[in-house]
Amino acid sequence: MLDVAAPVLGGGWSKAADHVVSPVITDMTASRWPPSSCGWDEWYFFQPPAPDLQLRPFCNWQGVSLAEWKQLCFRGGFNLSEQLERARPEAGVGEGDKVFILARDAATVDAFTALAGGSKSR
Repeated sequence: MLDVAAPVLGGGWSKAADHVVSPVITDMTASRWPPSSCGWDEWYFFQPPAPDLQLRPFCNWQGVSLAEWKQLCFRGGFNLSEQLERARPEAGVGEGDKVFILARDAATVDAFTALAGGSKSR
């Protein structure tokens, strides 16, 4: 988990509820992106985020790929589709046991996948 008490909260970073909000992302911001201490990272990108934003991390469900998200729809589980509909992020990227990207448009997914050396989404 990103330590929100760390000096990262300078330079335009802030805290909203239980989430850390970055400043507008520039090349400099991206080059200094803070890693989590546990290696399980998940970031959502908004323009702008809703003030009452409530997110649960998908990457914490070890071994589950985006294609298998429905397996988590049980009492006490996690409904990724509902969260995305409610939060309406432009994009999200995460890393747990697997790396994932999701976005409103296929071009964003394709660009990310090309950078990662994979195949296109369609």
